Amino acid sequence: MRQQPAVEDDGGRRFRMRRPLCACPEAFGLSGRELDEAGAKVPSGKKRGRPKKEKKDAKPRGRGLAKIRDPAKPEDRPEVFVVGDGEFTSSPKCTKLVSTIRLLTTAEMPGPCRTYNMFPSSARLVILRRFLERYSWGAEEDEARCLDVFENIAAETYTRMLNKARSACKIKYGPVKELWKESCPPWCKELSHWKGLCDIWNHPKWDQLSCTNRDNKIKKGRVVHHVGGSRSTYKHKEAMTAEKGPSVGLVDVFDRLHTRSTDEGKVYVNARAKDVEERYQQAKKFLGRDYSDEALWVLAADGEDRRGRVFGFGNKARTSKANRELQAMEASGTDPTKSTATSAEDAKKTFTDSEVARLVTEKISAERRAFAQEIAAQEERHRAEMADVRKQNKWSNICIDALFKATGTRPPPIDEELTRQDGGGDNGGGGDASDVG
Repeated sequence: MRQQPAVEDDGGRRFRMRRPLCACPEAFGLSGRELDEAGAKVPSGKKRGRPKKEKKDAKPRGRGLAKIRDPAKPEDRPEVFVVGDGEFTSSPKCTKLVSTIRLLTTAEMPGPCRTYNMFPSSARLVILRRFLERYSWGAEEDEARCLDVFENIAAETYTRMLNKARSACKIKYGPVKELWKESCPPWCKELSHWKGLCDIWNHPKWDQLSCTNRDNKIKKGRVVHHVGGSRSTYKHKEAMTAEKGPSVGLVDVFDRLHTRSTDEGKVYVNARAKDVEERYQQAKKFLGRDYSDEALWVLAADGEDRRGRVFGFGNKARTSKANRELQAMEASGTDPTKSTATSAEDAKKTFTDSEVARLVTEKISAERRAFAQEIAAQEERHRAEMADVRKQNKWSNICIDALFKATGTRPPPIDEELTRQDGGGDNGGGGDASDVG
């Protein structure tokens, strides 16, 4: 493997991935290959030896280090399926899927890289090959999409490992990062890589960027966003389905992640969670027959943020709008096996007739619903205004009756008063006509 030039890092700038795996032709076609016995073994980290005299008194603490899944023959590998932008599931179910990606990523750490985006493409290809010696892509899965999700998971888990190691050192040694260098975590197989990371974290630009990020994070105060831990919404829904059956809905998962049990019952962890849930219930009441639960939730949560996340459900177990549009564009692309004339015809025709008819029908239905809602709102305002007029008339009549009683007089009969007013109106009208003449 050709050695990649090292990237100088002072901790003060962000790195973009130079070449994603979906842009590497070598990354395609690796699923389902026969096992390479020579390169299948991956080091699991340093083993910390203990003196023999301490073996008897030593007691296991915690559940220990995570273990990587062993390589297997192609027919024995679980199939991997995409759930969302940062989530896989497998068949048969395998609980080591994410930990395998994490351990393979840290085992192939090419140097003191503080983000996965700094890994050269050669190192990321090695990680992918090791992963596909243990798993395989689903039969109907888009391979490019699988590669994107794989790298999203690798990037997230690698960053999480670094954050945990840095937090542990801060608790044990304090802010003096020079002391951290001798406390290499077991997943880092090269001590020089760890010392290089400590040097980056000790740089003034890193401290400045870290302080800026921390200030931005606590600008609005300490807000509890959810109580779901590191498990994704998809995993929570799977656990709830196993407990309560297939009737678990979107709101049930949201309540599990965003409510706490108190003496007064379940209380939402923040004001926005309560507000979005109430708006979702209102939207479902009026538009529940026309839209899916997820579409109504996106509407109640004011859509996605700039990272493609929806409040309450993030982006791991769902596909963002940008990725959906990209998939639609790729699905409508030309097939290289077609003739030139057919490909040109397909390039002009983006949608089929049935799709156009469906889009037009949905647009007309949406406009009709909006018009009906506006008419209903106008009628409601008119009824409210008429109720105020009746209330004012009633109050005026009460005041007039009280005035007549106080003066001791009686109001004139209504028929005589209306006749006199009609006559006065005719005379007034005649006077106006003579003046004009």
